[in-house]
Amino acid sequence: MGVNLETINIPGIQPRITAGVQAGTGPDITIMFHNWPHLYRRAIVDVSDVCEWQGKDQEGCETSHAGS
Repeated sequence: MGVNLETINIPGIQPRITAGVQAGTGPDITIMFHNWPHLYRRAIVDVSDVCEWQGKDQEGCETSHAGS
């Protein structure tokens, strides 16, 4: 098993997320901006437990999107 890192220009991110959600073959991790997590709420997984662990074990976590 390996890691596949793909970079996509900003205008292409949302269409790729949408296509992946509809096909059921989206990436394991992606970046979402603004209200995008709310648009895909039925297709994303809550990872707040990972953020809590990182915050405790690894001296903090970025919290700017904690409400998403």
